[in-house]
Amino acid sequence: MKSDLKWQITNMIADYTPTWAIERLPIRSMFELIKTKMIRRLMRAKDIDFVIDVGANEGRFYSWVRRRLGFNGNIVLIEPLPGVSGRLRAFSYSDPLVVFLPVAVGRATGKRVFNVMENTEFSSFLDPVTDPHKALSGNRIAKKIEIDVERLDTQMLEIDKSLTERRIFLKIDTQG
Repeated sequence: MKSDLKWQITNMIADYTPTWAIERLPIRSMFELIKTKMIRRLMRAKDIDFVIDVGANEGRFYSWVRRRLGFNGNIVLIEPLPGVSGRLRAFSYSDPLVVFLPVAVGRATGKRVFNVMENTEFSSFLDPVTDPHKALSGNRIAKKIEIDVERLDTQMLEIDKSLTERRIFLKIDTQG
């Protein structure tokens, strides 16, 4: 059974990685290779030319798309946290195909109170789980801030009037 699974995984990623290397990989690395291959295939098959990253946090997805996937089209980074905006703004200064929006997206425009967690990846409009058996490390409120909320469709049309003709990959990684 285990060798059958290993063969299936090897078969999925063999065109990018030699078999001897795959056999020595931990499961997490295999997952990373499979994810990379599948998203690369999807983006090529659909001829994706525009990426929107809602919940960009520190820009790991941006870096992954540029470096691992070799994507060279337009990318919009959306992240309301002031603490990570410097890094995202730097990406937009150094890469002419990147736009950074320091807002949250929602159903309606306005201002809302946002919970900044100790681990910023958990920051959310929602209050964290308080049950100690379900709570995650770093998922405690460090501070509350007021942030701007914008509609995604409105923001995108302001950035690119030809958006309706684009082939978009929308990545959403948000809480609440």
